[in-house]
Amino acid sequence: MKKEREIPLKVQKLEALLRRLPSNHSKRPRIEKELKKRKAGYRGEKSLDKELNSFSDQKYNILHDLRLLHSEDSFFQLDTLMVLQNYLLILEAKNIAGTIFFDQTFHQLIRTANGNEEAFPDPIIQIDRQQRQLELWLRKNKFPNIPIFSLIVIINPATQIKTDRKNCIIKQKVVHTALLPEKIKIYDDNCPNEKITLKEMKSLIRQLIKLHTSFNPDVLQQFQIQKSEILTGVHCPECLRLPMKRKRGGWLCSYCNSIS
Repeated sequence: MKKEREIPLKVQKLEALLRRLPSNHSKRPRIEKELKKRKAGYRGEKSLDKELNSFSDQKYNILHDLRLLHSEDSFFQLDTLMVLQNYLLILEAKNIAGTIFFDQTFHQLIRTANGNEEAFPDPIIQIDRQQRQLELWLRKNKFPNIPIFSLIVIINPATQIKTDRKNCIIKQKVVHTALLPEKIKIYDDNCPNEKITLKEMKSLIRQLIKLHTSFNPDVLQQFQIQKSEILTGVHCPECLRLPMKRKRGGWLCSYCNSIS
């Protein structure tokens, strides 16, 4: 039983927005940067999915892109959740190139690439929060107690992972994709006993999928773009330019002369 991964709606909306903004629009660079980041994240998640294909046994149930209610107006999202009778495993893919340093003093991730340093929020805090939120969700929905683990999966095999010597948590929480099967085997060995019945597991999976709420972002509001700034008309299916012109029962592109 699986919930498959789909192209994020945010990516689709950003692509559509760029197609309908003038080439000289002042907001294009920001939107393009956001789209690039989102696409990199999606590629990382798809790479993780390929690695997880080896876990095709009925024992492992893999759910992607879950967004669940946490409180009255707050949601939490799980990129990948493995559901077993023995335990649950949250997987968070990070597609970051260069050298990454987990700074546990100030709780940040520092990426160095091409001589430039960039700081990101600490993903350890992120997955620990997701783990607590999932535990609370299980209690609220009256499911039995079951161990929950969480892992950050570094997708790029060339990415160097560094941290302080005294920082032991990184070895437990961060892994390269190639070592993921070995890490999962450790969880299997450490949790040999089933904590929930097969019926309870199937019920849990059905409920997770049923209570998933898709994220529908308002990209116009995010980038403060008015509807009047959006280009209208029919896109050319060949060159994607705007607008096509109505001609003799069809549509003619004045740029590439294709007819649709």
